[in-house]
Amino acid sequence: MAEDSSVNDVFRFVQLRPQRTVPDSRPILLLDRTALVTRLAGAGSVSKRAEIANGALEVGSVQSVADVPLGAEIAAALQALREQESATTDDLRQQLPDLDATVNSRDFPAKREALSDTLLAAYFATQGFPDDLGALQDIYRVYHLPPANDEDAEEPLAQFLTRPLLAPAMPRAEASRMQRAGNETPPSDAERTALTSAIDELARLDRRELLEQPGEDGLARGATIPFTLNAAARTAVSGETAAVLRQRGIDLAKTPIDVAVQSLFTEKVKIFDRPIKWPRPPVVPQPGVTLPPPPAHALVRPAGVADLLVVKQQIKRYEAGEIAHVENVLIGEKKSRAHRRLERSEETFVSETETTRTQETELETADRFELNREASRTIESDQKHGFGLSLSGKYGPTVEFSSTFSAEASSSSEETTKSSSRYAKDVVSRSLERLTERVREVRTRTIIRETEETNLHELHNETEEHVSGIYQFLEKIYEAQVFNYGIREMFDFMIPEPASFFWYVEQNPTLDVDLPPPPEKLELLCPDASHITEDTAIPLAAEFGADIDGPPPLYMLITVGMKHGEDNASESGSPRSVQRAELTIPAGYRPLRARIRGLALTDEHPVIGISIAGERVLWKPGQNDRVALSNGQKMAYEPLLNMNLDAEPYGFSTESKLAVSIIAYETNTYSVEVAAVATRTAQLLEQWKLATFKKIRAAYEDRVREYEQKVEALRAEAEAKAERENRMPFGAPPAANRQTINTELKKHCISMITQQRYDAFDATKNGAPPFFDFTEAAAEGAFIRFFEQAFEWDQIQYVFYPYFWARKTTWVDRFTKQEIDPLFLEFLRAGSARVVVPVRPGFETAVTHFLETGKLWGGKGEPPRINTPLYVSIIDEIRERTGAPQGEKAVGEPWDVRVPTALVLTRQTADLPKWKRTAPGEWSWLPDEGPG
Repeated sequence: MAEDSSVNDVFRFVQLRPQRTVPDSRPILLLDRTALVTRLAGAGSVSKRAEIANGALEVGSVQSVADVPLGAEIAAALQALREQESATTDDLRQQLPDLDATVNSRDFPAKREALSDTLLAAYFATQGFPDDLGALQDIYRVYHLPPANDEDAEEPLAQFLTRPLLAPAMPRAEASRMQRAGNETPPSDAERTALTSAIDELARLDRRELLEQPGEDGLARGATIPFTLNAAARTAVSGETAAVLRQRGIDLAKTPIDVAVQSLFTEKVKIFDRPIKWPRPPVVPQPGVTLPPPPAHALVRPAGVADLLVVKQQIKRYEAGEIAHVENVLIGEKKSRAHRRLERSEETFVSETETTRTQETELETADRFELNREASRTIESDQKHGFGLSLSGKYGPTVEFSSTFSAEASSSSEETTKSSSRYAKDVVSRSLERLTERVREVRTRTIIRETEETNLHELHNETEEHVSGIYQFLEKIYEAQVFNYGIREMFDFMIPEPASFFWYVEQNPTLDVDLPPPPEKLELLCPDASHITEDTAIPLAAEFGADIDGPPPLYMLITVGMKHGEDNASESGSPRSVQRAELTIPAGYRPLRARIRGLALTDEHPVIGISIAGERVLWKPGQNDRVALSNGQKMAYEPLLNMNLDAEPYGFSTESKLAVSIIAYETNTYSVEVAAVATRTAQLLEQWKLATFKKIRAAYEDRVREYEQKVEALRAEAEAKAERENRMPFGAPPAANRQTINTELKKHCISMITQQRYDAFDATKNGAPPFFDFTEAAAEGAFIRFFEQAFEWDQIQYVFYPYFWARKTTWVDRFTKQEIDPLFLEFLRAGSARVVVPVRPGFETAVTHFLETGKLWGGKGEPPRINTPLYVSIIDEIRERTGAPQGEKAVGEPWDVRVPTALVLTRQTADLPKWKRTAPGEWSWLPDEGPG
């Protein structure tokens, strides 16, 4: 057997014993109905409870043994009796004849309550402890000595002084777990959130049955204002939204709902978009220092007490094992082997954009002088025949008759010849513009990794016989021995994927390279399009450089205007007219309402009928809506008419148009302006979310691809440098692998017992050179020292469980992982690990105190005093880490352990190896190198 200092630990195991329980009648209870107990029970967090306890110690009436009844007498009696091994409680009672009278006095309960509060405050406090706290605890026990006639009146004094003092039951306050460092929402973010919530709520209330409706004439009914929330709907508005509206002077009884929403939206866009906040593991610092947050209810508990048994081993020798390979070389045969490995990676990126701009302008002017001749000939012929007969008679002395006959004919002829001249100028302007843009960008990156390993291994048989060479595996032979380290309190941990950090480093190699920060993972905030909102789209696009369209506005205003009449149109008579126009509704929007304004000239009582999409209203200006002009004319006007347009719940396409018809009577000169309010549909918003997410996702993938390309280039450079420097060509030695395993398991165990991920350890600040914060360094140092010393990490025990207890996505990698060190390979492949760690003797109370209160024994940032058993000398730590003897005792007889290796050795002869038993009744085999 080698010396103790050279013995290697093989494994450890424990023989568990049931943990001893203290009978309920044995503990001594602190008072549970004091004012301090009430305050501590109502504390909202561990930090608040510590603050209350610190204040109670500072102003408490009990600061030393002199402040309690019989304090000095009890302390002196205990000091004298402790030197007597056989001292009993009866002996103590005899030393204190005035104890019963003191305990039964009238003012004793108040003083005992003060002492109980001091002891309870010391349990939760972090500073200001009484110097003689141990003596005060013993005095409180003495106050509870059983009466002389009690059956348990007499017991060993040393046993009585070990009775535990139990604090009142107070559940751990969890409020501090809900707090987060820096979780205060900046004012601008809070304001933006409040505006967004108010806009969403008001948009949901924009429904016909919740709004004041105009009359058939388009005017307001009574004192109400059209399209404002009615009284019943206003009572349903939340207090938060009402506060937002009140701060901005918006009265929902006087402001139409869409106008109110647009006003809030205008206020919202004025707020600067802060950079997006990505989820981070929570870190809650304790007041004044940066330390991990107090854990919630403990996730681990002591598994019990046990004998710590350690199996140690020492290497003795190497032996040849099974055949690894047989090499045959025939007579005259020559063999040579060369190994060459080439890995080539080429990447080519081509981005091409083409733009060609051609602009051509032609201006042509032509002057012409022309002589025109025009000939015209007119021949006109008229012929007229007339017959007339006139007969007249006279009755008297004579009779007269007269008759007339006439015939007419006429003929005419005309010829005209005209000559004229004309001067003309022709101006022709032509313009041709053609735009073609071409930008060609070619990025070519070629990475060639070429590793050429030429192992010239020649076998040349120049003899007259065939030659055979036999290679054997080498096996290591250890001598093992069990050692007993004594009774320990054991903690049992279950660690999932213990090599998770090793896998992370392997998949994200740093290799002494300062890698750029990776892009934030889009899946953390926006795994799919449903998570896109109007508030997050722009910050996400800015984060990844995406070119997105803004969200479609909630409301859109579409206008159309019509006029009738010329500048000097007459209003005489009863003029009437009909006009028609169209309102184009954008795709994805639905019309809600229309507001109409009109002006007209008239000399009578005009009437204008307006119809929009089946809804109609008549405008009849009253006497108060007219302004007298000259010549009996009047200017008629209407301040505002209102119409509902949401009667039909149908969608609209890009070609959808609303017909606007106007019929006017008794006015020839008028103008009408229509402003329609349309709201977006849910389908339009979903389409925008899908398109926006697609662009952001594409930009994110571009950032990831760029990052991976840069990392790949840096990694290739680092790997080439590592190969040039020939780092650890045969892998890490097994001893270094054991240290890696122990360190990783230790990290996981401390993380589980403290429920933190080491985010708070940042005492060292970045600088040139780096520096550390003194206060944080002291606080973190106390925390580190406690957990390094409270457990015997050099005695850690572990068992690795198979790969299938890990995430299923890692099964293939774990199953196919190869490593020359078998134990380290088991660590890398493990899906889970069971780890048992012993508590250092004397630290059991301190560890239990941390599990119960969430704080270190002795207070935050204050290490245990050197003169107490809780201080471990630095010499002792060094001795433990270097394997110095610790009083362990050998158990049983040593035995040989055979460990296979990947090393091979060539046999001196070509005969095959054999093994034989060392004795007929034993299962022990040794190589048989004798004659067969």
